[in-house]
Amino acid sequence: MRSQTNALNTEYYTRVFKAISHEGRLAIVLELHKRDLSVSQLEQATRQRQTVVSQQLARLRKDDLVDFERAGKAVIYRISDPRLREMIDLLQGLAERGDAE
Repeated sequence: MRSQTNALNTEYYTRVFKAISHEGRLAIVLELHKRDLSVSQLEQATRQRQTVVSQQLARLRKDDLVDFERAGKAVIYRISDPRLREMIDLLQGLAERGDAE
C-alpha cells in the first residue's frame, strides 16, 4: 500500500513541477495564489500577452491545477488544488528564509 501511495505522490509532484517549471506558468500560478483573476488581469499582472496567458492557462487546466468560473462575460481563474497552494506557501517560505541568510 505504501509503495502505491508513494507512486501516486511521485506522479502528482512530477506533474506539478513540470507544469510550474515554465516561467510563464509559474508567474500565473503565483498571481492566482494571491487572488482569483481574469485573463486580462493575469495579462497585466504577469506582463505576458493574452494569447500566451491563455495557452499557459490551458496547460494548467489540463494538469488540473487551475479551474475557472464565468462571471458574466468574464472568466475568472483560480487555483483548484489546495495542495498546490500549500506547495507555494512552502516554496515562498524557503525563498524568504534564503533571502534572510
